[in-house]
This record gives sequence, C-alpha cells and structure tokens, in this order.
Amino acid sequence: MQKILWSMVVGMCICQGSEASYTLQDGRLMKTEELATLSVQEHYSLAKDAFQQERWDDVIRQARIILLNFPGTIFAADVHYDLGVAYFHREELDLANEHLSKYLQKNKALKFFEETMAYKFAIAEQFAAGVKHRLLGKHNLPKWFSAKREAIDLYDEVIQALPQHDLAVRALFGKGRVLFLEEDFKESIETYQTLLRRFPKHPLVLDSYLAIIEVYRTQGDEEYPDPDYLDLAEIQLQKCKRDFPGDERLARAEVLLEEMQDVYAKDLYETAQFYERTKKLAASRLYYSRLVAKYPRAKSVLAAEERIAVLNQILGVPDPVIPPSEQRMIVDDSASNEDVR
Repeated sequence: MQKILWSMVVGMCICQGSEASYTLQDGRLMKTEELATLSVQEHYSLAKDAFQQERWDDVIRQARIILLNFPGTIFAADVHYDLGVAYFHREELDLANEHLSKYLQKNKALKFFEETMAYKFAIAEQFAAGVKHRLLGKHNLPKWFSAKREAIDLYDEVIQALPQHDLAVRALFGKGRVLFLEEDFKESIETYQTLLRRFPKHPLVLDSYLAIIEVYRTQGDEEYPDPDYLDLAEIQLQKCKRDFPGDERLARAEVLLEEMQDVYAKDLYETAQFYERTKKLAASRLYYSRLVAKYPRAKSVLAAEERIAVLNQILGVPDPVIPPSEQRMIVDDSASNEDVR
C-alpha cells in the first residue's frame, strides 16, 4: 500500500513540475509547503499578521497549515474566517463562502459574526451580478456556471441571520432583483413587498416600488397583457407619489406605465381591427372607444380616434359615446364570438 502511495506522489510531482512537491505524513499525502514547521500558535500568529497586512496568499498558506496539521484546535475553528476573507479577495467566491460557513458552524463565540454576514452578502452581490461559480465549488474546476441560485440562498441566509439589520434590507432588494431576472415574477414581487412591510422608512422603499412596477411591466410582456397588472402598477405609482412627491425617479415609473398602456392599448386596437374586418362595426367601435377612454396616453389613441370618426359616419352615430344599453348589447354579442386575442 505504501508503495502505491509513493507512486502517486511521484506521478503528481511529475505532473505538477516545480509548482509543488508532496510527502506522506500520518498516512496522508500532503504538499510539503503545507507541513507544519512551527507550533500552532506561531502559525496562527503568522496568519493574523498576514491578514492585517492583506497578504492574502500568505493568509491562505498559514491557514491551510493550521487546518491540515492542527484540525482539532480552537485555532483551526477560528482561522476559517481569515481563510474565507482571503479567498474572497482572491476572487475564489465558492471557497470563500465555504470557509465563512465553517467559521459560523465551528465557533460558539463568533467574534466576526456581522463581518462574516457582510462578506456573504458581498458574495451574493457578485453572484447576482453575473460572476460564475465552479462546478461543485471545486477550485480545480472552471468557473462556467450561473450562480443566481446561490445568490438567492446567500441573500436568504443574511436575511435570516440579521433580520433587522441594514444588510437584510439590501439582501431583500437584491433577492427581488435576481428573482425578477430569473422570471420568477410572483416571488420577486412578494420579496419587494416584504421589504416594504418590514422597513417602510428605509431609503430603498422607493426603489422597491419602482422595481415592482418594472416587474408588472415585464410580466405583461412575457406572460399575458392582463389589465390587472396595469392597475396594480398604477397603485404602486400612486404610493410613490404619495410618499415621495417630486422625486425625479418618478419619471421612470411614468415611462413604465406609458409603455404598459401601449401594450394593452395595442391589444384592444387589434381586437377592434378584427371586428372591423369581420363587419361587426358596432363592436369594433366599442373597442376603439374603450382604448381611448382607458389608455388616453397610448400611442395608438390617435389611430383609434380616426377609426371611431369613420365608424361614426358609417353607423350614423354623431355622439362618440355609446349608450350603456348599447354597450351591454355589443358586449353580449362580442362574447359569443371566438376570442381573438
């Protein structure tokens, strides 16, 4: 058995060239550079000195020496934090999160609890921004894979660990954004609404209102132009105007609502066009009128008004407003036709 292990050492040394050399210690194959040459206290002191000076490679080396050679000591439990931070600055986010989690698990007295959660939040933000992660978190595998799911899990961890902290607010906002990008519209809106309920005075409140409007705008495009989405978006805009009058960011919300009106107005316009082509002129005129009344700022309003004027002449109706009794009759007649939308 020992011969087999030594053969593995030789093979790995050949593959690695001068980058690393290996040896056997207590039946384990280890890099010679990770063997302890000092006491655990001395290696721990070296790790802390390197941490203070932000020499991250040295932190990683000393921390690994402690973990591999003195795994059962309190120093090994504590050094996971230093190793997590060092890996974070070396942009090895999977390893950073792994060791930060071990720091939380292995220590009863967490000296750096808030700092650990802040780093976890920072990792979530990078994953949410598109930074890839390694398959299975292994450092020797390429960074090819989307980490959006990992970002959501990290946001949830921060929210649970620090429910009243500013990081929790920012984590809720970040989670809502990732869910939106993943097209989980319902969960995204619920996340933003949780933020609004729990932190009604936070500076991110207006941004959350605007984000909800953006979700409704996109949801109408991606799923179905349900007028309820527009109504709900308008409710959010009214809350924005009530709570943040005069804020310049409201202009963006107005644009989003105008875009939504264009989408829903186009749907009514196409329906009116269908009825006009099939010679159901009264029904066509009703849909054009609904468009003008409900979406007065839509781009298709002028075209709808022109068609109403033409249909009024054909139908001999001088008043563009259809009486309620006639509207009910047209609606009943329209309902019996095939849905064209």
